[in-house]
Amino acid sequence: MTSTPGEPSPRDVLGRPRGPEEEETTTTTASPGEPESAFLLALSDALRPLGRVERIRDEAARRLDQHLGVRCQFHALHGPEEGHHGAGVEPAEEAPAGSRLRVEDLGRTVADELRAGHAVVVPDAARAPGDPGAWWAALVATGAGAIVLVPGVTSGRLAEVLSVSAPGPRAWTVGDVRLIEETARRSRAEVERARAEQRLRATERRLDLALTAARMGIWTLDVRTGLHTRDAHLNRLLGQPPAETTRPFADFLSHMHPDDRGACAAAFDASIHQGVTLNVEFRVVWPDGTVRWLRDQGDVFQDSGGVHMAGACVDVTERREAEEAVRESEERLRLIVRSATDYAIYTLTPDRIVTSWSPGAVATFGHAASTRSTGPGARGARRTRGGTCARTAAASTPRA
Repeated sequence: MTSTPGEPSPRDVLGRPRGPEEEETTTTTASPGEPESAFLLALSDALRPLGRVERIRDEAARRLDQHLGVRCQFHALHGPEEGHHGAGVEPAEEAPAGSRLRVEDLGRTVADELRAGHAVVVPDAARAPGDPGAWWAALVATGAGAIVLVPGVTSGRLAEVLSVSAPGPRAWTVGDVRLIEETARRSRAEVERARAEQRLRATERRLDLALTAARMGIWTLDVRTGLHTRDAHLNRLLGQPPAETTRPFADFLSHMHPDDRGACAAAFDASIHQGVTLNVEFRVVWPDGTVRWLRDQGDVFQDSGGVHMAGACVDVTERREAEEAVRESEERLRLIVRSATDYAIYTLTPDRIVTSWSPGAVATFGHAASTRSTGPGARGARRTRGGTCARTAAASTPRA
């Protein structure tokens, strides 16, 4: 019986498809029967919950071993054609040293077939394919009598090889090869899933560290439903338990200082209806009465699910407190200057241009400020080390 069109066919020792005459002597079936289908379903169910690359490969090889009565092993390539490894996944974690393979050890004939994405099927390992490499000789030395090699090609590069060996010569069927190739394909798909999940977890860890260090939290708003989703970091900034929550937008406003709720709601409304980028600062009141300042920035976007907003809040309490301290200091200085009538307080540039002139200066020098300073202290104006072009001088008013 020959294989049906479109199905993988066994290959000869040179890696080429066998002709109908030779295939007739080794092929018993062209399509997977009920046992093979059941095997593949069970395989997928077993691999899906596994999270580590090596566990996925080991489980796939173990099940294929038991089903076909063979010895299976996945080999990650290293050397000139090192296999593809996902970001954040160490090669050593994916493939122990004993299962790593140098492509040159396959021999040129076998390597070329595998690079082309073809399975190499050898019913009798004693008939070496072309110029067998050191790895092939070692495999035969361990007692392999029949061999199937299935390539794993990722992004156009040969990344891994699944080797299947029987203890003696074996007439591999189309069904055997098809099952081995499908096992390799499903295993490779699960490996890519595991790598993607590992990359995602690594990204989430980095994001978590960055958000914690920046004292920042992120949120999304479903404009249609009014549901506001806050991550754990934002809830921590609100003085709430650090866990992700999805609640009505009014709940978000309820954590704000009563005097700031109206302005914040108006800023969100302008962003949604006018397309204005959200940029608002407000106070939040924690359950223990602590007041913190947050700055909220966000934008509106639309996807298949409707209109949404997304943004981030950052704690700006220290900045607001510093700004308030500066304002208070400036106000104290202004009051001191205005109340000091017995002293002249004025500010000059290096060119002796008057930039400020206190009421005491008017009383001391008998005239209001002019564009040129003529009173005492003008000659004392100097450039400071930082390059500031001003200096404050004081002169005592003579007493009678």
